[in-house]
Amino acid sequence: MSTHYQAFFGRTTAPAQSAIRFTGSAAKATQPSVLSTLREIVKKCTSGIVHVASSLTHAQHSTEQDISSRRLRDLLMLNRMADEIANVQPGLANELRLLACRD
Repeated sequence: MSTHYQAFFGRTTAPAQSAIRFTGSAAKATQPSVLSTLREIVKKCTSGIVHVASSLTHAQHSTEQDISSRRLRDLLMLNRMADEIANVQPGLANELRLLACRD
């Protein structure tokens, strides 16, 4: 290589050689390492195990239990609304209580 090239660019390698060396190192940097791959596998497995364990320990409710708990929650909400509005509109509060006591 000529000394003019070295003096002008300040390096001894040609640009094409530098580009090849750079793309090779960039390709190696983008490849996942074995440790990062193992970490992802362990993370997926442990999250799956935790999900299964939590679903086994969590009690499943029947549809009837869900409906009865929803009705109780709605009944309590209607009574709470009736208590809040009783001083301002007693007639509306009575109607809300009537709705709450319906079957």
